[in-house]
Amino acid sequence: MKNKQLIQQFMEYNKIEYNEPFIVKWGKGKEVVVAFSDSHYIYISGISYIDIRQIDGFNEENPWGNYDTLDYKKFIFDILFDEGIEIVKVPWKPKLEDVFYYIDADNGDVLKKEFDIEDKAYFLIGNCFKTEAEAQANKWKVVQILSREKPLINLNEW
Repeated sequence: MKNKQLIQQFMEYNKIEYNEPFIVKWGKGKEVVVAFSDSHYIYISGISYIDIRQIDGFNEENPWGNYDTLDYKKFIFDILFDEGIEIVKVPWKPKLEDVFYYIDADNGDVLKKEFDIEDKAYFLIGNCFKTEAEAQANKWKVVQILSREKPLINLNEW
């Protein structure tokens, strides 16, 4: 694919891996989930997979036949270069028995364990990481959350 390094730079800048979904936000409340595949595909929620090689003009036949190639070229261009587009990483959520890392509330240590249904609160407050390095990188933020004296959500205001 032509200019593949641009997508790689974008992914590095936004700390996104191939096949990892991220949210693209623009305008007033518009958003879509996107993932770049390492096998020349891009997934856009609600649209399915699009072969990037088609967008770059490698395949003129357009087997899906139900989209305008220029719109997708612009969409990808906007994701990569438009300052008005916000990129939001989708938080990783472990499945049952997946190993995850978290910050211990008592002493701030990074610990690991297998995820079970009782660990959902770790995920809900953002204290659930795929790697030890991610947990270490976010340790200060989590310690700030865990040291709060007020609830994160006031149910009386709902």
